[in-house]
Amino acid sequence: MQPTIDHIHITVSDLERAERFYDRFLPLLGFDLKHKEATQVPEHEYRIIEYHHRNFSFGIVNPRPVFRDEIVNRRKPGAIHHIAFTVSTRAEVDRLYERVREIGAVIVHPPQMYPEYCEDYYAFFFKDPEGIELEIVCLDRSRYFPGGDDRGKSGSPEIRRVSASERQVVDEFLREHWFSTKMVVRGRVVDMTLLDGSAASLGLCGQNLP
Repeated sequence: MQPTIDHIHITVSDLERAERFYDRFLPLLGFDLKHKEATQVPEHEYRIIEYHHRNFSFGIVNPRPVFRDEIVNRRKPGAIHHIAFTVSTRAEVDRLYERVREIGAVIVHPPQMYPEYCEDYYAFFFKDPEGIELEIVCLDRSRYFPGGDDRGKSGSPEIRRVSASERQVVDEFLREHWFSTKMVVRGRVVDMTLLDGSAASLGLCGQNLP
């Protein structure tokens, strides 16, 4: 089985404002607005606008009135921390950066290398009008995650310890970017509280565990 996302729905404070932004942003990624649709369920105070693509669908949903004035905080339980969209070349990252600036997104970090993630990780970060953080990234995922599940026969991933010689970089990495104490690295669960190695020098590239 291959893990595949079918759809992502995010709740926004102002549906019309968000719609204007995503009408301009999502076509940059290959979405066709002729596959956009809107649905309402009045009895549940529910409205959604969905943008469909054969790979996955992206939807924006109105809030319940009681939550309309809440401030977005990506570290709040249940919130989206950020959403990353991948492209195939660094030139595409740069091109999309210029286009995203044109549509009025708030740039958080311009295109740059992030060797603390992976040595070939090239990305920029920005926010939509709702304050939700988005990312455009280019990296060779197959280099770090080749093929399927390479866990041991027991089915339990191996806990990996790293030497105590490079603590500072990983500590900074964790403080800024990770909210889980464990991550998956090359098919293994790494206990980040035991890490004493630089993610950059080790070539680590992983993802948060639930």
